[in-house]
Amino acid sequence: VHGFVEHLRRVMPDVVLRTSVIAGFPGETEAEFEELVQFARAIEFDHLGVFTYSKQQWTEADGHDDHLPDEVKHERRDRLMTVQQAISARRTQRFVGRKLEMLVEGLGETDDGEPVVAGRTYREAPEVDGVVVAMGVAEPGTKVEVEITAASEYDLFGEIA
Repeated sequence: VHGFVEHLRRVMPDVVLRTSVIAGFPGETEAEFEELVQFARAIEFDHLGVFTYSKQQWTEADGHDDHLPDEVKHERRDRLMTVQQAISARRTQRFVGRKLEMLVEGLGETDDGEPVVAGRTYREAPEVDGVVVAMGVAEPGTKVEVEITAASEYDLFGEIA
């Protein structure tokens, strides 16, 4: 997998990698969880959703008798999300100073009354990833070019170009 991801990023530098994982699956050992953490560090996903395992009736895992305590599941989720936040912050920074096309989804204004728009680029999935917030005016449903001036772990900020 590592070689394939390296190849993808070499031929498509702006490719966005996203996945979701479950922390605390029945029987998951500390060593197996640490392997997942190291995998996330090596791949550097742009977006990584981490969910704690929850028992679901009628699933194969429902019959397992080695369920982990909730505290362990939550601690593992939090630990992996801490690792991912640093990765996401580093990965979003590469867009600062660049122009990206954004789909406008909402309108607003700053505390000073300046107009802003919110939306997403090709790199944000609706409802689960960050957003782009840009100073300026545009109609929802339109696409605008935004010059990115700042980034946080998950969000991009800029001005309509």
